[in-house]
Amino acid sequence: MRHLAMVALAAAALMSTSCEVGQGVGRVYGDLRVEGCGGKDLSAYSMDPHFFGAIAVGRQLLIRIQRGGDLQEYTDNLVIAVDDLDKVVDNQPIEVQLQRPPGSGPEVPAPLVRMTLSLRGTCGSGKVGPNDNPAVVLHVVRGTITFKSILRGDPSSSDTNSKRIEGFFNELVLEDPRHEVGQPARSAGTLSGDFKFFYQRGGPAQPFP
Repeated sequence: MRHLAMVALAAAALMSTSCEVGQGVGRVYGDLRVEGCGGKDLSAYSMDPHFFGAIAVGRQLLIRIQRGGDLQEYTDNLVIAVDDLDKVVDNQPIEVQLQRPPGSGPEVPAPLVRMTLSLRGTCGSGKVGPNDNPAVVLHVVRGTITFKSILRGDPSSSDTNSKRIEGFFNELVLEDPRHEVGQPARSAGTLSGDFKFFYQRGGPAQPFP
């Protein structure tokens, strides 16, 4: 529940940002097979991101990478939720999962990193309303992400080296988990990419004062 609360709070904050883009560099690309996308061929999907932002809530971090600087509801975006910054080791791969393995006891920790790809820009109508297409959201169910650097220490510190967020992922497996057990997902694919930007408290990507 703590993780879900963090994601809800941070997502709401990120969605309220201005149209300015968060500065950074990176790529998000892959081979996707998606229902409800107007028959578009996404086998060579490329997001071409221009916005790189993050929200820190305690020792949790929510990263958003997206195409353009529009509101989250109108554009493609990748969300990376890190549950505990203190457990992230630089240059060490982290397993990305949607949830705990089935049958896990309470002693099994929640996934350290979760990732979700929204294709609202590619597969939506460009606006949110009664006539818009249903949201197309794919969750990473298998794969690893490696952080070369991540937010460390006090976010209000003047030490820019502690605010560099940089990482990469290769051939992550995504799917829409809403399918019967034993049946293939109707929407699925693989995703690779990399990113590098600096956390900026109070900037366009972090609206908290």
